[in-house]
Amino acid sequence: MKGTVIYHAPVGDLQVDWEDGAITALKRAGADVKEAGAPNGLTELVFRQLDEYFAGTRREFNFPYRLHGTPFQQAVWAALRQIPYGETRSYKDIARAIGHPKAFRAVGMANNRNPILIAIPCHRVIGADGGIGGTYAVMPELYLAMNEHINKGEIQEAQALQYEADRIIYKMCEAHGNLYAVQKEILRRMYGLELGGVREPMPSLIPEDEPIVAEAQAMIEAAIAKL
Repeated sequence: MKGTVIYHAPVGDLQVDWEDGAITALKRAGADVKEAGAPNGLTELVFRQLDEYFAGTRREFNFPYRLHGTPFQQAVWAALRQIPYGETRSYKDIARAIGHPKAFRAVGMANNRNPILIAIPCHRVIGADGGIGGTYAVMPELYLAMNEHINKGEIQEAQALQYEADRIIYKMCEAHGNLYAVQKEILRRMYGLELGGVREPMPSLIPEDEPIVAEAQAMIEAAIAKL
């Protein structure tokens, strides 16, 4: 048996797929996704643990899940699970940890393909210089405001901006094209920057990505306007 349920998270709706007693996906819910199958003990467990996580009372997850990916992706996802709550690692750190020190770009791609968001903490991987990676480029205003709130001790305000940024990132990840392909197109539209496309093996944008790019751009502009 299998099914799909929707969890209403502070960062936006999350799609929870399950099959034969294990979670197979925890990801950003698309606009057209529909629930299938009745909630059960497994989905109730996932919802309860997510509630506790967003309330700040849970740091680890122990619900059962099943991963499907290449051996390299599986190695990356296993390394992600070793990053403690409240700590970060760089893509190079993960590459070294899995025995492929020069494969940090491939690590980034595997990180982007993580099927179990939050429980497998791909959000704890950052750039080698301590930066938050490419997403900063399309919405620096949000991250600068976030940092200002943190410096003032305004944690709830900073968290609200982080959730706003998360929703935008999830939207960009819905495209067939790689996340960086989406960002380059948004930068072209917003600022006239001609940055070219992405190089293989990263997938380029396709015509069907147009509404996703447009919606992500609109979300960014709306978030900036509220600052």
